[in-house]
Amino acid sequence: MLAFLLSGCDKQKPVLVMNSQKITKETVYNVEQNFKIRQRINYALLMPKGFKDSVIRVQIIKKEQKTAYWGYKIYQAQDFAIDKGKNYYINFFTIPEGGYYIMRIFELRDLDKPVAILDFWVK
Repeated sequence: MLAFLLSGCDKQKPVLVMNSQKITKETVYNVEQNFKIRQRINYALLMPKGFKDSVIRVQIIKKEQKTAYWGYKIYQAQDFAIDKGKNYYINFFTIPEGGYYIMRIFELRDLDKPVAILDFWVK
């Protein structure tokens, strides 16, 4: 269904995109990295080679600005069942507080190496 999304990407590497609009064929290339507090943040993980596992872990890390060296804390982590027959996963989340965040997505078979990483701001 979303194979068209991969047409402009490196055919070998996973891609993570975020958007304030629902991810569709028309909006997928409107990549955003700045969002408002409590705004819906839509994301898509595009896996050109497909998924090796039937579960992914989505982890959001917040960089704390109040510490001398910007400490990190896991803000949110959740596992999602996926359809291995598709080469993409689409979902959304909201964040109720401002800050600088990093989203990492893992396949459960390898929690040491994320398949995709993307940073973003919530203001």
